Amino acid sequence: MKKIFEAVINVSEGRDHNKIKLIVKSANVSKQAKVIHIDSGIAANRTVITILGTKSGITSAAKSLYQRATQLIDMEKHTGTHPRMGAVDVCPIIPLEDATIEDAKEIALEIAEFVAENLKIPVYLYAESAQQKDHYALPKIRAGEYEFFKEKIKTFPPDLGPPEVHPSAGVTAIGARGIMIAYNVNVPCSLEEASLIAKKLRSSGDGTTPGRLKALQAKAWYIEDFDQVQITCNLHNYKETNLHTLFEAVKEELAKLGEKPNGSEIVGLCPAEALVIAGKFYKGKISGNNKEELGASKKQKTKEIVRLAVKELGLKKVKNFSRKEIIEYHSATFYAKKQK
Repeated sequence: MKKIFEAVINVSEGRDHNKIKLIVKSANVSKQAKVIHIDSGIAANRTVITILGTKSGITSAAKSLYQRATQLIDMEKHTGTHPRMGAVDVCPIIPLEDATIEDAKEIALEIAEFVAENLKIPVYLYAESAQQKDHYALPKIRAGEYEFFKEKIKTFPPDLGPPEVHPSAGVTAIGARGIMIAYNVNVPCSLEEASLIAKKLRSSGDGTTPGRLKALQAKAWYIEDFDQVQITCNLHNYKETNLHTLFEAVKEELAKLGEKPNGSEIVGLCPAEALVIAGKFYKGKISGNNKEELGASKKQKTKEIVRLAVKELGLKKVKNFSRKEIIEYHSATFYAKKQK
């Protein structure tokens, strides 16, 4: 069985459907890789493109996507609510199934060398690929965003590529990492109140005092697409801080304001285990225990637990959520096709 990887490539275009279509098409260049999910945001002006494939397939897909995005996106004209620093803002490589983080690091480095040498885009190696301590965390690399990078790069040099910002494509970050869940909670309060909640909960806290939850990045923003204030988060270890952990913590903070969350959304894909963990929590909360019930098959029980998680987290309140948002749905079908 071949090792399978996931690439979750974020491009700075979420409004021009023709450009998005061309960029996505460029990633489907190999039979060993497939675009399995596309998530575009108009206000954020950003598209998250998830690709599943083998080592060679992911490498080819990412190289082709970088080439096309560099041709089509001009950062001098880009505006959006999501922090960004390049046409292809970030390219994380995630090992799945039998693949290891070391395998993912090899892929990330090959893509990074191609981007730096052939497209002349400065590359920051981040996460598990980081070669410098202050390049590990993406928010630190991205701080100041595209507009500030022309000055920032002078004292914050990239790992690969020219020591100056690409005139239209900006800079990019490429690296290997574990599974991360991008998760947003809709909050019926002011942006200022939501910002205070985010600071209370995120790991870094308010910069002086640590927050309540581990492995969590969070901030508040107003998202025009849903006419909602959101606490927008990255869950870097869902076994430490899962979807329900965050949702319930936000619920507690909103209760102090006399409010309740208006559902939530997952951006990109989510591992089934995270939904199962959340579903079991809510099942135990409703029934008073987490014991398995007799009668139904294990597969049916899992489906019911996932449905409960989707319901309690309000994942269908502002946009649709289906099994196609679950990583394993795609990895199973991808594996099946590879073995035919």
